[in-house]
Amino acid sequence: MIIRCRWYNVFILTGLILVFFGFRFLFDDSFDFSNSFPVDIDELMKICLIAAETSGFAIADMYQDGKVWLKLKSWDENGKKEFLTKADLISNRLIIESFSRFPDIKVISEERGKVDDEKFDFYKSQYYEKFASKENILANFPSMKVQITDISVWIDPLDGTQELIEGILESVSVMICVAVKGRPVFGVIHRPFTSETIWSVSNYGCFPDCSMGKNGMDMIDIESSIRKIALISRTHSGGAQKILEAVLGKSWRIEKAGGSGYKGLRVLNGSAGLYLHTTTMKKWDVCAVDAIIHSAGGRMTDLTGKNLSYLPSSGETFKTAALFPNQSWCVHDACGISCVIITWILLAFGEFSVIGVLSYSSPNDWFHSFVNCAVFHVLLVLALISHVKTMLTDPGAIPKGNASEESMQLLNLKRGETVYKCGKCYSIKPERAHHCSICQRCIRKMDHHCPWVNNCVGEGNQKFFVLFTFYIALISCHAIYWGVWKFLRCLEVDWKGCSRFSPQETTFILVILLCEALLFALFTIIMFCTQMYAIYNDETTIEQMKRGRRSWSKRNRLSSVKAVFGSKVSLSWLNPLSVPFNTLKPTEYTV
Repeated sequence: MIIRCRWYNVFILTGLILVFFGFRFLFDDSFDFSNSFPVDIDELMKICLIAAETSGFAIADMYQDGKVWLKLKSWDENGKKEFLTKADLISNRLIIESFSRFPDIKVISEERGKVDDEKFDFYKSQYYEKFASKENILANFPSMKVQITDISVWIDPLDGTQELIEGILESVSVMICVAVKGRPVFGVIHRPFTSETIWSVSNYGCFPDCSMGKNGMDMIDIESSIRKIALISRTHSGGAQKILEAVLGKSWRIEKAGGSGYKGLRVLNGSAGLYLHTTTMKKWDVCAVDAIIHSAGGRMTDLTGKNLSYLPSSGETFKTAALFPNQSWCVHDACGISCVIITWILLAFGEFSVIGVLSYSSPNDWFHSFVNCAVFHVLLVLALISHVKTMLTDPGAIPKGNASEESMQLLNLKRGETVYKCGKCYSIKPERAHHCSICQRCIRKMDHHCPWVNNCVGEGNQKFFVLFTFYIALISCHAIYWGVWKFLRCLEVDWKGCSRFSPQETTFILVILLCEALLFALFTIIMFCTQMYAIYNDETTIEQMKRGRRSWSKRNRLSSVKAVFGSKVSLSWLNPLSVPFNTLKPTEYTV
């Protein structure tokens, strides 16, 4: 056996490697070239403790002065309003500025935006007074060295904004959590209106003495009536009450409460036995609770018993929870999964054709082969990412069973207002939502169900589907050009050194490749144009087919495109890893 190393093949391989890392550098936010170095995390924990109490002091003072003005921040997944107060922003600013000594640490906060207050400097001075008053406690913090790139800080500057507005002050808290490699190692919960502060350090315990059931009361027997209280959210309960009634029966009392920190402390001090949450939960709402509960001898897991991850790269929310579970989206449909496998096989054949035939060239054609090979693989990577994102992204499913009497009451409907309910999945059916018989859910702005991506195309993943059709169309047109060029080139050199295969095998591969590329090109170009036309006119395919009377206010054409691809016209529209407008992080809002 003779092994030959041809310099132009090495050149092509090197180019592909550079293209791969160039793609990672341009589009992957998690690809970080920053230097990592060890830091002493005990200083960071001290800052978190003092910052929580300082911001809590500001919240209480502003509430007493009547300075808590109100703004609409966003709408949650169930269509309920979420509000923002000045106290949220002042508290957030106090905490963020306290981390100035650690500029390289990843800090994720619920709130963004800067606001001034005439008493801000006074609030900031409390930081130093509180630091001095707790000097003896802070001196006993354990010293731990960790890499700075492994640290993330999760901040909820005012947990229980709705409760603050309504005057339910016992439910209001400030929460800060420090996570290392996705696991919480320090958590602090401060309640501004009760002057109570609970914090914990991983492997060292919870302070003050807050073993499960000891904070504020003696440990109560598990069979007592107080311990058999199950907590659910008072504003975002979803289907939690029905689940608890089905699982626990009438022996447990279900109680609604506000504020994640408050509910976590209720479980901690023994005045409740568990807390169930079944709608989207932000990580800053649970990270500090998780750290404290774990240090106190308890446990917080998802429904499968796995620990929760607080890596910034894994997103900022847990989708649905029973004590906070994290579930991914995947449609279990045999036909759809088969179509996905067929799609990948066809793309794999394209890759085989490129490696075995198209990229095999004479020394005179090495540059042409290198450029086309790089273009093909860039388009292939973008197409595969778009396909996976379309398949595994929630298209905008409405929670099942949320059309209960309790949910209807929370809508505060006026006389004459109508709410539609789906008779198949028993969910409140928003305008422009349609039920998918395959996904068995109502989907917001459902366009159609596509078996080739094994998912519905709706509000949550339409951008990824359009990019998938776009990149497959490009890669198909490119394959047609390259295949025709290769065939003519082989005829020109009388098939000598044209391929790794015989002339007959090479001809067969090129014919199959050209037929596949032609079919893919026609299908995806038509689908891409159809999708863009529908987006351009602010309609879905289902709405175009029904041709009924429009019951919603139509966006202008540019706003309709931005609603799918992003709020700003940029290259991120072509990036399948960027977050579209309708799934922006909850920290981004308009006031």
